[in-house]
Amino acid sequence: MTPKKVLALYLNNYNQLFASYANNLMQIDGKEKKLVSTLILQKNLLNGHVSCMIDDQNGNTWLGTNSGIITINNKNNLSYTYAFPESFYDVCQLNNGNLLWVSSTGLFYFDPYVLKKNSSNRHLYISDIGVNYHKVNIGDELNGQIILNKPYT
Repeated sequence: MTPKKVLALYLNNYNQLFASYANNLMQIDGKEKKLVSTLILQKNLLNGHVSCMIDDQNGNTWLGTNSGIITINNKNNLSYTYAFPESFYDVCQLNNGNLLWVSSTGLFYFDPYVLKKNSSNRHLYISDIGVNYHKVNIGDELNGQIILNKPYT
């Protein structure tokens, strides 16, 4: 087995260890001592490699990537991606709970609670549909089933 370069390592408040590599992010449960998930670049991890990680006061782990920020809800393991045209190298939490990020264009900060609250009020748009890591189009047949027989609006 060829060793891989670890880009970032983080133990969150839920005793989950995140190990970031160039093409994936592994999440290990420290209590159960087992692999919880592996997010793979271009399959699950749309924003590339992870450079830094931090927990907020709301039970989320935030990941800084080379093209945006990802937040993971530690209660249900759901994630949300905030795509930005810049890299995020480091992060810290200020006394007021705001997250301060070091990016390729300077400093960037926000209140994670307000950002997530405002993001959930937006309309959802589906840009692509993938099945088993392969892009499918409207009307495509897969395993004998039609994938969306008409556009969804």
